[in-house]
Amino acid sequence: MLVTKAPIFFQFGAFLIPILPNIPARSQTSRAGYDLFLSIRSNSRIRANPFNTVNEQSTLNPKLAPADCWGIFSMAIHSISEVRDTMQNRVKGFNDLLPAERALQVMAYFADTVHVMEEGNNRGSWVETFLRNAGVDPGNPWCASAVKFACDVAGAWSPKSGSAAVVTWKNMARGLNRIFNNPERGMLCYMMHTSTTGHIGIVVRSALGFTYSIEGNTSSGQSGSQRDGDGLYRRVRRTSFWDGFIKIG
Repeated sequence: MLVTKAPIFFQFGAFLIPILPNIPARSQTSRAGYDLFLSIRSNSRIRANPFNTVNEQSTLNPKLAPADCWGIFSMAIHSISEVRDTMQNRVKGFNDLLPAERALQVMAYFADTVHVMEEGNNRGSWVETFLRNAGVDPGNPWCASAVKFACDVAGAWSPKSGSAAVVTWKNMARGLNRIFNNPERGMLCYMMHTSTTGHIGIVVRSALGFTYSIEGNTSSGQSGSQRDGDGLYRRVRRTSFWDGFIKIG
């Protein structure tokens, strides 16, 4: 029987330092290390800043964190309130913008400043933050989850549940008469590959039959997967690529 050892922690000033003895491989680590980490952090009221984890004000659900204790130390979790504070400091009059414009500014921040990229297949600190906020596990496609996170930061319309799936956005928007044929700045652009799978982003502008967008879980150019790529990028596509456009506020 394979027996793994949970991490041991000691306090150094305001920091909580892990010692990981004789853990042979990532795939063999146990849930025990993560449970111990949560217990110590809760009891000591220490913010685990060395690991850049989320504080108690986060809207994220820690129960959805990976069972792999290595991930706790390599993965930063980001909160909606953290990003909202950042946007208020970066964008003058952010709170006075329309919700759709605020969501667009958040996506632009992710693309141009953070440069959100995967760390593994559909993994990484920002990618997993998006997925958790949408209520799904790490490793899932995340284009819709990125949009959901931006909408939550901005206070824009979004589905209350099922928001990790493009089809949910399409169906709920259709029921609320939010789908339009022509793109406008701050609208969401979506397309369906099958009846249940698709891709989604946000419109920056459109001109001469092309739509300029910001999209997560895509590739930086025409090569590579357009709906399961490695990052969050600005893209230019023919407007006909998209099936429709969703007004979010």
